[in-house]
Amino acid sequence: MEGFAEFATGPVEVLGNTREARAMAREARAEAAAQVQAEIDQAAQQSKLAQRDPVTFSEVVDEVVGDKHHLYLDAQALNQSGLAEAAAKASPSIAAQYAQALQQGGDIQVPQNEWVSLISPNKELAAPLRQIARFEPDGVSLAEAAEQKAAAQAEGQQELEAQARQQERAAQQQAQAERQAVEQEVTDQLEQVGQFDRKANQNYAALVSSYVATQAQRLGIPIPEMWQAHKLNIVGDIGNAPALNQALASAPPKGWVHAETDMEFRNLWNGTSKAQAAFLTDQHPKLENDFPELAGFSLSFDRSAVHHIRTQHGNSAKEIARGQLPILEDDIARIGDIVQDYDDVRFRDIPGTNNKRFVFVKSFNDGVLLYMAESSKKRRDLRTVSLWKFPPTANAHNKLEHAASLLNLTPVAGGGISHTGNSTLDSEANQGALYQSAEQTVEMQQFEETAQKYGGEDAYAIAPNADMWTLTFQDNDFIVVNDLAEGLSIRFTDSAQINLAEKLLAIIEPPKAT
Repeated sequence: MEGFAEFATGPVEVLGNTREARAMAREARAEAAAQVQAEIDQAAQQSKLAQRDPVTFSEVVDEVVGDKHHLYLDAQALNQSGLAEAAAKASPSIAAQYAQALQQGGDIQVPQNEWVSLISPNKELAAPLRQIARFEPDGVSLAEAAEQKAAAQAEGQQELEAQARQQERAAQQQAQAERQAVEQEVTDQLEQVGQFDRKANQNYAALVSSYVATQAQRLGIPIPEMWQAHKLNIVGDIGNAPALNQALASAPPKGWVHAETDMEFRNLWNGTSKAQAAFLTDQHPKLENDFPELAGFSLSFDRSAVHHIRTQHGNSAKEIARGQLPILEDDIARIGDIVQDYDDVRFRDIPGTNNKRFVFVKSFNDGVLLYMAESSKKRRDLRTVSLWKFPPTANAHNKLEHAASLLNLTPVAGGGISHTGNSTLDSEANQGALYQSAEQTVEMQQFEETAQKYGGEDAYAIAPNADMWTLTFQDNDFIVVNDLAEGLSIRFTDSAQINLAEKLLAIIEPPKAT
């Protein structure tokens, strides 16, 4: 690693053997770097994500590790190891460089993210390759370090070696203690989140602390300094990989774009945005007063919501026939205004999660808007689900109460949030008074279909440590659940979707080779 330790000046000059001291320093750096790499390799080998979904694991590694740093393999040493063929099959970089490097007596450079994603999970390949790998261009491998140590002993440099080993041990012990301090801090944060058991938390924390230690060595700075400069703040529960959220606006999830105004919502709606989702981070004093646990939540609008609202509530003829109005771009732009200053709201807890489903109502000059959203504790986000529009003459309160009865929602109580069964609205008692026409019966069916499509009791009866997404595949909506214990599953509401669900599963989790 670059600048791992400075062994070559102080104590070595006292002995008057600067050349030998530099060699010992290179050996110490090689051994320390190899130890850190071994810990990363072990973490990759123990990763359930690497075993279950190598493609997603590789994407996670690319984001965390990057491709700025390399490991170096001497082509002659690789050839003599008998591992050249297996290494070339595992690593595209080795396959591309091996023949020429062998002919010219040169090195093969392997990006660290490629090593971690393709070589580290294979214990039988990673361990022997680590012995002949160098971690800096002019460094030495573990094998070379061992040979140099043997030569030094043969030359009677026992005293110098003893001092070098003492320095090495001291450096390793200090680095180990500093790395363990980072690991303990991350473990404590994960324990506070309370999403996984202690063993899982420790495994995730070990992966983070090993990466911090590696980067500190590369930069030639102490581990505590590296950690203070890039400390992570774990704010929510995690799924397949550590969900370490530092600042949503400055580091949004992949495919998300931070919206300063409603323009990004408009662009998603009219198809001019390439983003998967847009989110606002405005404060919502009224919402946070009614629901303190939503303080600091963002408000998002994604392609799944665009597809649902456009296909289900965007057709002018169908909506007018139902006694409703079609959703237009200007209505999408009002989503932020609805949450900012709604007229009223109803909600319910989503079974099996720490999240809630909400329906807001707000009257405008051109109509009454009902807006459905769901909270995500993991992302600290309020996600758009659906939107309905009624004529301006519609009774906003009645529309909200009917939606509440169908979705089993509760009102905000005077003294806080009510969760009692007595506050649940009776749909049968309200149905006759609120809906007297055939169009209103269709509207009731719409609410029921949306409730089923975006949840329902069965769809949300999952483990608390599961990730869940709504995906649109070939114009069909599916719920994808990825649970740490139970694995991946795809849920749907229509038995006719089973063939599409199987195709989607094959894309997300390809069958393992036998």
